[in-house]
Amino acid sequence: MIFILSIKDKVLLACKANDMTLTELAMKLGVTQPTLSNRLKTGKFTQDELSNIAKILNSEYQPLWILPDGTKLL
Repeated sequence: MIFILSIKDKVLLACKANDMTLTELAMKLGVTQPTLSNRLKTGKFTQDELSNIAKILNSEYQPLWILPDGTKLL
């Protein structure tokens, strides 16, 4: 089964799975909670930032595109 979710929803679900609030996540990232919330609204993160967020949330971040011919772009 595949779920297509926004970055915000992915982060919120991972936070819930780790019993972590956005405030706690923001502190671990070294930003304020409003800054993190604004970034989640826009969804503008670098791959490194998403990887760091996933690491903090005991998750794995895998950026992946699969072209029509099956070629995988990481």
